[in-house]
Amino acid sequence: MILYPRYWFSAGFTPLPNLMIIRKDSQHSVPLHKHEETHQEQMRRDGVIKFWFRYLFSKKHRLNYEVEAYRAQIAAGASLDSCAAYLAGMYYLGIDFEQARCLLR
Repeated sequence: MILYPRYWFSAGFTPLPNLMIIRKDSQHSVPLHKHEETHQEQMRRDGVIKFWFRYLFSKKHRLNYEVEAYRAQIAAGASLDSCAAYLAGMYYLGIDFEQARCLLR
């Protein structure tokens, strides 16, 4: 199920493997959908509780999950530089733009 609320704190969020939330102004973004679909696959692969435990309490796992999702987003047409900027700035990972760019290549 995909919900498209008008107002949401981020462009996309996937709390469960069968629920994706995409802000209405981003509903036609194929790259964003691919990013969130990757998180759904990660939850199915690792289990929901394990995914969220790792995501919330391990920078290493959060980085790995987001790199995988942003690579899918880039493969679907998103800009490497914009994805690197989000990766470096939005997830409290302690990496800079150039490090993020290298990880996403």
